[in-house]
Amino acid sequence: MKKTIKLLSLVLAIMMLLPLVIACNKGNESGGGAATSDPGTVNTDPTVVSKLPSMDWGGETFDILGRDGGNYVMFHNFEIWRESMDGTVVGDAVYTRNETLKKKYNFEVTEELVSNTATEVLTLYDAQDDVYDLVIYQPQKVQAHASSGYLLDLNSLEYIDFEHPSWNAHTNEQLTIADRLFYTSSDFLLQDKSRTFCMFYNRELARANGLGYLEDHVKDNTWTLETVNNIVHQFSVELDGVSGHGPDDGFGIATTGSSSFAAFCYGAGFRLSENIDGYPSLVEPDTKILDIIDQAGKFAFDNKVWLDPGYYKVSDSTVFSNGNTLLYSVFPSVLESALNEKCTFEFGSIPYPKYEPSQERYLTQINIENGSLFAIPYTVADPDMVAFFLQAITEESTDTTYTAFIDTKCKIQDVYDELSAEMLDLTLQNVAYDIIAICNYGGLWGVIANNVPEFNTNVYKRLWDGKQNIAQDAIDTMVEMYKELE
Repeated sequence: MKKTIKLLSLVLAIMMLLPLVIACNKGNESGGGAATSDPGTVNTDPTVVSKLPSMDWGGETFDILGRDGGNYVMFHNFEIWRESMDGTVVGDAVYTRNETLKKKYNFEVTEELVSNTATEVLTLYDAQDDVYDLVIYQPQKVQAHASSGYLLDLNSLEYIDFEHPSWNAHTNEQLTIADRLFYTSSDFLLQDKSRTFCMFYNRELARANGLGYLEDHVKDNTWTLETVNNIVHQFSVELDGVSGHGPDDGFGIATTGSSSFAAFCYGAGFRLSENIDGYPSLVEPDTKILDIIDQAGKFAFDNKVWLDPGYYKVSDSTVFSNGNTLLYSVFPSVLESALNEKCTFEFGSIPYPKYEPSQERYLTQINIENGSLFAIPYTVADPDMVAFFLQAITEESTDTTYTAFIDTKCKIQDVYDELSAEMLDLTLQNVAYDIIAICNYGGLWGVIANNVPEFNTNVYKRLWDGKQNIAQDAIDTMVEMYKELE
C-alpha cells in the first residue's frame, strides 16, 4: 500500500511543481526595475499586492548567517541558498526563488552556516563590524542580544510590511514587546516549521486495537487529554518476554525527550506568560493550569506508557518504527529521515489534544532549543536596504520555498493522504511563541519542560512559587531595556 501511495504522491508533486516553475518564470520575465525607487510602481501577484517599489540594487548581496547542525541535519538552515538546482523539491525552490530575486531586484542571496550563530556574531557586534545582514538564531539564544541592543527593531524599518500575508501576524504579536520587534519568523524560514512540535500515530496499530481512525476524534471535537489518557494505557504491554518493561515492549506514546511533556501542556492551553498589549505577564498556576499538568501527567508520569529516550537510553524513532507504539511526539523533520525510511506501516498525523472540547483551537509550540528565529544586526550599514531584501525574500518565499516544503514535501511526499495533511495543518496553524519560555526567565521553562516530567509528579506550583520573583524581575528589566533602546 505504501509504495502505491508514494508513487501517486510523486506524480502529484511533479504536477504541483509545474505551475510553481511557470509562476516563477513569469516573475522572472518582469525583470528588475529602475535604478531609483518609484513609490508608485509596485510588483503584483495574482492574489497579493506587494508594496515594494521597483528597484535595481546593482548586484548587492544579502548576506545571511545560519546554523550548520553538523551531523544533526535537522538543525541546518536549509532554506537560504543553493548553488544550483539539486533535484529536490525544496532545493529547487530555493534556487528558483533566489534567481527570481536576482532578476527582479538585482541582489544576490548568500549564506554562511556555523554551528552557533550567537557566538559567531558576538565579537562582530562588539567590534561594530558589518558582516551579516540577517542572523538566524536558536530561539533560546536570541533574547540576550536583543536586550544588549545588538538587534534592530523591525517595526522601525522602511519596506518591512507586516500586513503582507507572508508574515504571520500572530507570531509577530506574541514577540512584540513595548512596541518593539527584534526577532521573529516569516514564510522565509523553514527550519522553524520543520522543528515545530507535532504528533504522528500508528494507524495500523490503532485499527488492530479497535480504535479506527484517531482523526475522527478531531472531527468530532473529542480529541482531548482525557481521550488520550483513556486510549494510551492499553498499549503498555509486555512483548519481548523479558521481565520488566523495556524499549522492546509496547508503549502508548514515544517522545523525542522530556520537553514533549511541555508540548502536550501547551497544546492544552498552558502558558508561562501572556503578551498583554505588548507586555509579557506571568501566568499564575491557577486551577486550570495545574489541572492541565495533572491530566497530561496521567499518562506522561507512567514510564510504561510514556517512552522518554533519555530514560530508556534508546532512539525514540526506532521504538516508534518497530510498530509497538501508538503515538509519537516529535517534529516534521523526522518525516523523511525516520518515518518514511523506517516505518513499514501506515502512519497518520494528529494534533496535540485539547484540554476540553470548548477550547477554540488545536495548539502547539516551537522548539525552544533548536528551532529558528531571525534578526537584523544593528551593525548593518544600510538598514533600509537590508529591510528591503528581507521583505523581498519573505514575499517571494510564500509561493516557492514555503509551498514546496509545506504543501508538496510534507503534505504530499511525506504523509499518506489528504487527511494527514489536514491534521498537519491544524497543528502548524496555531503555534505558541511564549516569550518567557524563549528567554527561560527564572528557569520556568526548565520547570515545565524538564523538572516536572523528570520528577514524574506535579511539582509545578511549588517550583513556580520559588522562581516567580526572579522571572518577574527579569521581565521588568527586559521591558525597561526595550524602552531605553534607541
